[in-house]
Amino acid sequence: MRRASFLAWAILAVLLRPAPANAQCANIPLLADGRINTGFDSTTTNMSAFFTPTTGRSYSIEVTLPITTAGTVPFFGFISNTTNCPTANTAGLASVTGHIEPKFAGNGTRWSVIAVNSTAIRVHVPTQPFMVSVSETTLYNPSWSTVGGYFTQWGLQNTTSFTLNGTITVRESYGGSATYTRAVTLPPNVTTFLTTSEQFTGATIPAGRGGSAMFAHDGPPGAVLGDAYLISASQIVPSLFRTMRESLH
Repeated sequence: MRRASFLAWAILAVLLRPAPANAQCANIPLLADGRINTGFDSTTTNMSAFFTPTTGRSYSIEVTLPITTAGTVPFFGFISNTTNCPTANTAGLASVTGHIEPKFAGNGTRWSVIAVNSTAIRVHVPTQPFMVSVSETTLYNPSWSTVGGYFTQWGLQNTTSFTLNGTITVRESYGGSATYTRAVTLPPNVTTFLTTSEQFTGATIPAGRGGSAMFAHDGPPGAVLGDAYLISASQIVPSLFRTMRESLH
């Protein structure tokens, strides 16, 4: 009697044990450096590709079918930062950019994400083979200055025919330690200029400061071209303002 009771409890414990969190999907890590990742196939086993973003930076994610299955219809790709093997998109996480130059043709999806936290972002295509590429599209400026009468001007060219949006983040590493941000709208096909003399989150950058800046946006790779200049009454000194982990694949 005691043995039967023990066996019943053992069976009940097995039945009530929660399923492993990753049992429904094979999770494969990605690097956000623009490389094309192949070999994903959800035909027999669900596969989910994921990468870990850095808060405040922007990313472009492309999902396509391999050429041997290019005629497969329909194609459904999903992106989420809340579900292990998503079959629906997380609301507000990403914007679709397949209609923006370079325009996305064929069976595939391209999204843009500006990360609000460092939660892993996963991509899943049910019942089909697929390929994934993730590029970080953030632009970086290693040097700006308001020292010795200088101010800094950033130029951001929207190379597409669609309005883009983003945020410039300016950090002090000389003369202070403050961080300034500003939302930026980029009209199509023109250059928008920003300077250290303008308002950033209700404050202007004081004189005698220096540091670095970055710009995150909601466009695909190559959508924004940037430059920067340190300007005084007698000199104009160029500074870099470009992407570092972006691919145009």
